[in-house]
Amino acid sequence: MTIRCNEFWRIIVRAGLLLVLVACGPFRTIAQEYNLQVKYFGIEDGLSHREVNGLSIDQQGFYWIGTRHGMNRFDGYEFKVWSQETGRIDRNYVWAQVLDGAGELWVKYIDNSPVDEDEHSSYRLIDTWTGKARTLQERFGNDLPSAMYELNGFPLADGQGNLYFSTRIGALVRYSPDAGFSVWPLAPDQPLELLGVSGRGESWIKLGEDTLLRMSPEGQLTGRWENQPASGAELTIVDSTGTPWIFHSGNLVTRLVGGGILETLSLAEAFPDFPGAKDAKVARVKYDPVSHAIWLNLTSDIVYGKLGQSGWISFRESYPEIPEARFRRFASDRFGRVLIGTDFGFYLVGISASRFTRYLWTPGKRTAYSVRGIECSGDTLFLSTYDGLVILNSRTGRPVAPTLQLEPRDVWFASALLRDRKGALWTGGQALQKVDPSNKVRFVAPFSHEFAPQGAWALYEDVTGRIWVGTLHGIGYWSAGQDSVRFYHPPPEFARLAESHVLGFVAESEREFWVCCSSGLYLMDIEKGVQARYWTGGQGEYYLPADDIQHLCRDKEGIYWLGTAWKGLIRWDRSRGELRQFTTRDGLSNNNIYAVYQGRHGNLWLSSDYGVIQFDPVDFYSRSFLPKDGVSHEEFNRIAHRRLPDGRILFG
Repeated sequence: MTIRCNEFWRIIVRAGLLLVLVACGPFRTIAQEYNLQVKYFGIEDGLSHREVNGLSIDQQGFYWIGTRHGMNRFDGYEFKVWSQETGRIDRNYVWAQVLDGAGELWVKYIDNSPVDEDEHSSYRLIDTWTGKARTLQERFGNDLPSAMYELNGFPLADGQGNLYFSTRIGALVRYSPDAGFSVWPLAPDQPLELLGVSGRGESWIKLGEDTLLRMSPEGQLTGRWENQPASGAELTIVDSTGTPWIFHSGNLVTRLVGGGILETLSLAEAFPDFPGAKDAKVARVKYDPVSHAIWLNLTSDIVYGKLGQSGWISFRESYPEIPEARFRRFASDRFGRVLIGTDFGFYLVGISASRFTRYLWTPGKRTAYSVRGIECSGDTLFLSTYDGLVILNSRTGRPVAPTLQLEPRDVWFASALLRDRKGALWTGGQALQKVDPSNKVRFVAPFSHEFAPQGAWALYEDVTGRIWVGTLHGIGYWSAGQDSVRFYHPPPEFARLAESHVLGFVAESEREFWVCCSSGLYLMDIEKGVQARYWTGGQGEYYLPADDIQHLCRDKEGIYWLGTAWKGLIRWDRSRGELRQFTTRDGLSNNNIYAVYQGRHGNLWLSSDYGVIQFDPVDFYSRSFLPKDGVSHEEFNRIAHRRLPDGRILFG
């Protein structure tokens, strides 16, 4: 029986987006974050039964999915089923499975078996190259040792394709596709339970209720520990160094440390950066020795991380739409992808390390801080939030000073930040304020009577040291010696600027800068004032297809890119007078573009009301990053953006 899927699916490893774009910058030390790409397969795709009890990937790359009603081979296009109905095998109910180094799949079935049937009789071997199924007796004949008639539990594989079996008679059995069976007596007439096997073949075995044994790849007993309560194989891993990690009693883990000492830690002590470790209960665990990835199956979630590294990702948090289901089995392929079997089909999960970093973000919370102004000094970040001025180390993400609160509290509404040429930090709420290195306010310049209290939405220092302030209604300026921020009165032909919401200043030359505002784009001379206005009512070279300009970027080729409110992205070749507008019709995820920056590889990065957009300025291809890709939120904020000196780009 062969059932074809509706479509062929392959994971394309994608880079995700978080709060800070670090692909444009160098080394970072903040905890590594990961993104998941998930595809679901169920009975509607051709799977023979929804309950998945076994998962394996053979040497040809085929996936073998054991279910309650048949074994399925999946090649990316279709499912091929081994069941009684298809005539390919005489059993249906797969309980567990493991693949040996020769490509034979050892499958344990639990249907059609009398109570007193020998344990070995419930096994079938499926040759993954030919598809032929045989019993152990048919496969091995007289070479099958008597210990294989006393199996206890299910076999485990090492990294070389050998299988290990524990028995009820105190012997450990190893099967090598090249050398055959080896039987190693350990504790006569006492049942053994195999917990884990290292990549090189070192075995960890449970004897009785509380004795732990270690056996070498050659069958020598190399360690014995008494009074060590251990769980089963589903709660034990052996990492690439040969260290066992035995999870038990809900959220305790025992591991081997130096000197042959076993220490027991809480989950929070073993993985201090794992969110929610204090209350987590581990039901199953999976380890991939190639990537060092560890998957912890909790009561209602799966979390992914890497041993020895910081950073975890929640499966359910990344994909909250996944229905409640018991996670049953795991397997990983040569590309680092993971198969997760559940009560309702299975998931194919691709994992990619993110090139982005989140700050002020709490797992499980839809929102945390609302960020507006962003500035930096070396590795120190200054973030204007509704909770105050937050000061972080950009490499570690950790606070370097207490959050600074100013009075009145609404001073932080829409407050821009500016670090001047002397290193002082400026901000503006109901007044222009200078914060000294000890994070104390040392100078306050109120807005003149011509301003209504409205906050500073943009700050810019020109070459003379004058600070320009963009507000909800026009522009102000302050120079040393002034006791207040004065209102800038534009010439009559540009009077609309005085009524405009100003969101940004961008340098054009030493003496000129652009004003991005709700009535167009203005070119300012620091002494002469407004020189030109570009807008929908402009004629000839002064025409733009949008008025509400939120940000401007001049790329390496001298092309201007304008981020607009609800008019998308505008490409402006000013020297040639050429304009082109890009909107959702051209592939953008959203038309409200808050910021535009060019990365070191030439792509443009845009923040919007629906994710962050990567835009190719040559072929005009765009790609959006949303919460499922790792972004902290779908909607970004006006003025919450900054390029750091090392090339990193921040979006808040």
